[in-house]
Amino acid sequence: MGKAFHPAVVVAAYNRPGSLKRILDSLDRAVIDDQVTLIISIDNDAPNNLDVKSIAEKFRWSHGPKEVRFQ
Repeated sequence: MGKAFHPAVVVAAYNRPGSLKRILDSLDRAVIDDQVTLIISIDNDAPNNLDVKSIAEKFRWSHGPKEVRFQ
């Protein structure tokens, strides 16, 4: 038997809280029939990134696990 396929969506975020909110809202409205991991990767080098980090951490992903990586 082959290995199971576990898709992931990776969102790169940097210094634009409004843009992150819009893309996460769009992803939340997607019709997804399987478990999909959401990875939000945030670059640590910008003044608005605390807002970005807060949006990422508060977002509820109902299609599978969610990881927030603050780098």
